[in-house]
Amino acid sequence: HLHHTMGFDVDDLSEALIEHGNYLVSMHDFHLCCPRVNLITTQGRLCRDYDCVATCKVPRPGFEKLRAAGSTILTGAAKVFCFSDSTRGPIEEVFGSEIRWEKNEHGVLPMPGAEAVSSEERGVPGPDRPLRVAFLGTIGPTKGLELVTSLVQHRTLECGTPVEWHLVGSAEARLPDHVVEHGRYTRTDLPRKIAEADPDLVAILSIWPETYCFTADEALTCGVPVVCTP
Repeated sequence: HLHHTMGFDVDDLSEALIEHGNYLVSMHDFHLCCPRVNLITTQGRLCRDYDCVATCKVPRPGFEKLRAAGSTILTGAAKVFCFSDSTRGPIEEVFGSEIRWEKNEHGVLPMPGAEAVSSEERGVPGPDRPLRVAFLGTIGPTKGLELVTSLVQHRTLECGTPVEWHLVGSAEARLPDHVVEHGRYTRTDLPRKIAEADPDLVAILSIWPETYCFTADEALTCGVPVVCTP
């Protein structure tokens, strides 16, 4: 069962898998078609044409080697698991549709204390009660840092409801002082941190189509609605 190619020579790996003859692949990231793994170009934008040589100046021999091995591995697999339909699009654009897909849940372990968070009464935001929005995890460029930095400048909605921003985790840039930072977390103490922030929603603003997002499942497990990019 192949979960990732990181650390392997892809030629050796594909040869071994084909020789074995009965293997499964789970699509974590886009490592079989993108040398940068996440479809984000060197300019920090989502790749649209999947031509790594032209877009990101990847050396052609390495690019062709990766794509050939990716095609061999994916079309030869007994099943290729994805955790959402959006993963299939880029893969099929690169390798075609001759892949035996199966969509499954990721299989996240329960978080102790999550049920207590979901039972919290949050009330309704309005002029006298701010809308509380939380960001979870490590917010870097691929996680929408540019968008987050822009959004948190807004302190009030057009309807007059104030907005209160919370960060449960960390950001790779300094955010304004009015953003309430709750610090880094482990999965064990995440429900407590979310309860502390008491958000009305969690915003996940990744700029790439993540093959799976832990923070989305973790927020939903704690009973908090999620607003996310496509």
